[in-house]
Amino acid sequence: MIRALYILFTLIPLTVVVLLLFWFWDSKTNRGYNSIRDCINEISPGKIADGYANHDLGIEEFGFQISYDKRIVGMHFGEQDPARKMDGTELREELSKRLNAMAVAAPKPHPKAIANIHLPGEVDRPEMVKFIVGDPTSLPGIVVDETAAELVGEWQYSTHTPPYVGLGYLHDMKSGKGAKSVTFTPELPKAGWYEVRMAHCYNVRRSTKTPVTIHHADGDTTVRINQQEEPPHGRLFRTLGMFRFEAGRVGWVRVSNDGTDADKVVIADAVQFLPVAEK
Repeated sequence: MIRALYILFTLIPLTVVVLLLFWFWDSKTNRGYNSIRDCINEISPGKIADGYANHDLGIEEFGFQISYDKRIVGMHFGEQDPARKMDGTELREELSKRLNAMAVAAPKPHPKAIANIHLPGEVDRPEMVKFIVGDPTSLPGIVVDETAAELVGEWQYSTHTPPYVGLGYLHDMKSGKGAKSVTFTPELPKAGWYEVRMAHCYNVRRSTKTPVTIHHADGDTTVRINQQEEPPHGRLFRTLGMFRFEAGRVGWVRVSNDGTDADKVVIADAVQFLPVAEK
């Protein structure tokens, strides 16, 4: 009898309170997703290509794929994003500012590259959209995107497999093996040592032995990378090594498809040069 009364007056009310608190918290985070989505649609109708959310306990993080001139930019809202606590005019002004920044920062595609054939929102891994870096200038160091690279042979744009830097990435279309390359030449402000990182998306269709040559102050170094493996830096960049460079436009990094398998795709996206302390 005592046990039954204990359950009736203690455990059941406690369970109800916990469920109510969870419902309130969960509905609040879901309302954040819905209110931001509705506000974006009000400001820029038709710009949302798709949405994504991380469902664990409620929506801890979510975001949207925003389409601009046939390219996709991820607008991500982490758990601590201040926009999730806004509403009304304040939310509209904040989202308008972010959308305008995306439009202004929109790069132009490389004039020698073949156009992307994928529609906005047509991606194979929507959960990776949040790792897209839409604005290369937001990254530390000196970043050379494919828009400023030198292309040899036919390369095609794609946005099908995020993440990527800028408006998309280039692939060799599994053709012209040994005859194609993309060369990234930075404008380095000073001589010294730099960590060189290369951006590329990854999946099983990629080359496992993509040759990358770094032309630095001490000669040329060629490494082969597996583009099926997830890059460790932001799921987008991998380190090629640390090299000494002269100032100016003397060094470069070249991605080619020489010696790669005929049925695998070579990816070229962006290269990052991070200054490091003198060795």
